[in-house]
Amino acid sequence: MSEYQQQHGECVQRSLPLQQQQNHAELRQHHHAPPDPEEHTRNHPEWRATLLARNPLFANLSESERSTLAPLTRCLRFGPGETVVCEGEKGDCLYQVVSGSLEVSKQTAPGNPEAIEVARLGPTAVFGEMTLCTDAPRNATVRTLTETVLLEVERSDLVPLLEANPGLLEQLGALVSTRQRELQRLSDAAAAEQTSWLIGRMRQLFAGLG
Repeated sequence: MSEYQQQHGECVQRSLPLQQQQNHAELRQHHHAPPDPEEHTRNHPEWRATLLARNPLFANLSESERSTLAPLTRCLRFGPGETVVCEGEKGDCLYQVVSGSLEVSKQTAPGNPEAIEVARLGPTAVFGEMTLCTDAPRNATVRTLTETVLLEVERSDLVPLLEANPGLLEQLGALVSTRQRELQRLSDAAAAEQTSWLIGRMRQLFAGLG
């Protein structure tokens, strides 16, 4: 498990202490962010379960399933100008915006450091689901514009749910595929092909985690 920060315009990876890796309920605070008066609230799994209910990928989970997932998730705080993910890097998690504003940018050409803004994200937005579900590299760089709080869900956090209810994998895959279809404006045939591929890829990934 790791967290990212912006340093000299580059995205660098900083390993967390073992104690923090083992404490999934702990709120990780970045050094750029001021003290958080709501930290105590955000450490409660019940609060995170409420957030998951607003996430389009997890809204259809039962209350019991969200209660199982919530303690495994993490709330991350970022100061303005910090990099959350970098285009082309590997990852294993998705993020849900709790508060704040973020900029999404993409390189103008492969290998070209010049990037253009393609979107802005605010509360309730979700990003990173394709990396979580397929192990694909990040397809964009996401940086904070303001102080921001994100809810992070790692691939391994979903294992207990999928072991208890294997049918959830196809449901999650279909929801992710629907989001991608809307973003990419895919045809029905292309969307069906993508859904089949995505679910197959998820089976491979999660089989290795169980």
